[in-house]
Amino acid sequence: MFRSLVVLVMVLLLPACVVEHRASYTHVVPADQAITRAAGQIRRQNAPSGSIADKVGLRLNAERRARGLAPVSYNRSLSRVAQGHANWLAQPGIALSHTNGQGKNAITRVRDSGYGACRVAENLGQGQETVDVIMRDWLGSSGHRDNIFLPNLQEFGLALHPERNHWVLLLAAPGC
Repeated sequence: MFRSLVVLVMVLLLPACVVEHRASYTHVVPADQAITRAAGQIRRQNAPSGSIADKVGLRLNAERRARGLAPVSYNRSLSRVAQGHANWLAQPGIALSHTNGQGKNAITRVRDSGYGACRVAENLGQGQETVDVIMRDWLGSSGHRDNIFLPNLQEFGLALHPERNHWVLLLAAPGC
């Protein structure tokens, strides 16, 4: 009896405590199908063909396109900034952080490079061995997923520190 009462109270009160993130998706398909369907409509990333950045760019744009968002283009300057942060993160004793050793966050690092960003989002990862795994993890995390689906982003840069598997994805909107 007591257990039933507790369950009833939880059922009645729990919905009032849940913060719900709603997105309107007309149709969700597996990533490989989305890539195949959208391949002809995806703007060329300009990342070196077959590179990790190219593979991530294809996945980013397939996921964005499946949700009615504009694609993002590869930007070499953003990738250089991302590589600098990945190299810093890979140093022994450094914890995964969006702020580097000089106290600079992603938008400051990007602007300091000369890229005129008005908006920057950064996704980090550590230990993932493949593009499929990092994309699964980013899409499975609400904060990382929200970054990927920010509507006004136009460009991306990607870095992977090969020895320590530190991933840095920078998404940006230049000069808004």
